[in-house]
Amino acid sequence: MQIITFFAAKGGVGRTTAVRATASALLWAHKRVLILDLTSVPKGLTPLQEWQNLMAAQGFGQKQLSVQLVRDIEHLAFALRFAEREKVDYVLVDTPNRPTDLVLDTLRRTTIIVAPANGDTEAALVSEAMDRYQPVDVPAYGLITGVRSTDEERFVRSCFVGMPTLKYTLPRSDLFRRQSLRGDLFLTGSRDQNELTAESKARHLGEELMMICLRAHIKHHPPKGYTVNQPLATGHPLAHLRELHRRNPQIIATRSAE
Repeated sequence: MQIITFFAAKGGVGRTTAVRATASALLWAHKRVLILDLTSVPKGLTPLQEWQNLMAAQGFGQKQLSVQLVRDIEHLAFALRFAEREKVDYVLVDTPNRPTDLVLDTLRRTTIIVAPANGDTEAALVSEAMDRYQPVDVPAYGLITGVRSTDEERFVRSCFVGMPTLKYTLPRSDLFRRQSLRGDLFLTGSRDQNELTAESKARHLGEELMMICLRAHIKHHPPKGYTVNQPLATGHPLAHLRELHRRNPQIIATRSAE
């Protein structure tokens, strides 16, 4: 059983979107998936519970996909024992953007950590959070979400520090918004070229995560083919980002114009 925890130090970066997209990719690879939802909602169902109901209506039963709310460490241990007993292949964990005791305990139990970021500041902040909270024996990977161009993707990739970034991204696309309303990522209706590209990247992201999980026990990190950015400046969590901005004024000008 592999555990993939999606963690970021800021809300709105695509954690839940990444969980849904990864779950769809794993289901289409014939894997059994359990989602643990550590987020809190005052009343009613969480977005992931609502999505599970949509998936059930499309034929994905409890044996293939289930969502459990986890509110404390005892419940987390129970949910993981349930996953082992039911022979779940992958446990995907959606976390809040606060490093609670529950979140930190989850990070210690996980196979790999995925740290989403949808911009340069977000990449810098999650890098700083990983430096503080990442267990020494658990590999972490940055995930680029919501980018609109190759240049933007390249720049955000350069903003992660201290951990490699996943090769595949989840670009900005209506496909992911529609998934939250209709269910399975690959059964959401007609698609334009942008959405076909987003769908392909989501499939490849699932394959990439499966490959990384299988190699996570190997102590050499990062794996062959992955690189880790070293900080260009130190002394402040955003010092590296400020130096990147200084060296790449054309990127900042382009983003300001947009």
